[in-house]
Amino acid sequence: MPSATGATGRTRGEALLAGTKMVAEMLLAAVLLLLALPALLLIALAIKIESRGPVCYRALRVGHQGRPLAVLKFRKMRVGTSGPPVTAAGDERFTRIGAFLARRRIDEIPQLWHVLRGQMSLVGPRPEDPRFVALHPRAYQEILTVRPGLSGWTQLVFRDEGDLIGAGRDVDPVRRYVDDLLPEKVRLDRLYAGDRRLTTDCKLLLWTPLVLFCRFDVEYAGKAEHDGGTELHSKSGHDGKTVGCDGRKELFRLVRNSSANDTRAGRATCRSRRVPHRGAEDGDADERDERDERSVAHQGGCPCRRARHQAAPVHDNHPQTTRAGR
Repeated sequence: MPSATGATGRTRGEALLAGTKMVAEMLLAAVLLLLALPALLLIALAIKIESRGPVCYRALRVGHQGRPLAVLKFRKMRVGTSGPPVTAAGDERFTRIGAFLARRRIDEIPQLWHVLRGQMSLVGPRPEDPRFVALHPRAYQEILTVRPGLSGWTQLVFRDEGDLIGAGRDVDPVRRYVDDLLPEKVRLDRLYAGDRRLTTDCKLLLWTPLVLFCRFDVEYAGKAEHDGGTELHSKSGHDGKTVGCDGRKELFRLVRNSSANDTRAGRATCRSRRVPHRGAEDGDADERDERDERSVAHQGGCPCRRARHQAAPVHDNHPQTTRAGR
């Protein structure tokens, strides 16, 4: 007998599982907030001592089902600064404590409040700026069916996002982000949204502290392979694996970053090589069609080309718009 399906397209069993997961995450978020409270108070005190302004600010993101979501973050920049909506490592707008918070992603801990309210998940796609979501509308139709998360494949693979953005000092940071990083982040978020599993969530929760605090990296090997008759499909199999013609293959690997003498720029270059650039062999017809449509529009003088390739400075004294991007 087929399972009853609701208006959202989910079976009763899937809806029950999603509700159970949400309740469990809310309870876990409450516990984590209580455990982290002393550290959060110390961070708040350090922010207030170093520079004037609020301890936290809200950054506008696109949430579940496309609803606006003003995410909480610790303030990392001096009040009154302005600049592009993305930040590279060493951005002059950072305070000293802010640079540390951004490097360790500690600035996002207040978002546990959104998990407690059911607006976010502990694991899920990274919430993105509306300006960048508008560049990939088809992909985000799928991604936004899932609640955004504190951790996920995108967050771990691109943990050194600031280093990657600043790897080419002569390149505009917005263009670097939109052209090189965003397409890969979209692909990783679609990968998670298209095959959500409890085992994958547990793996991501276990890997997150190792990546952030124990010098581990997550390698992504999702580029299509045609060598030796093996083709990896875009739909993942069980628990972060992809099924090829010759059996299963890991899409993600947790590896030890043992080189203590590497500079941040060197690690960023290495990570950039590990994250493949998307090409015609990727096998994603929707994404190719979407890129073709944008290319045609740009050739016709569409103003979004300027928005995509030029940094549009934000001029406002409020830290929400000052640090609106990342």
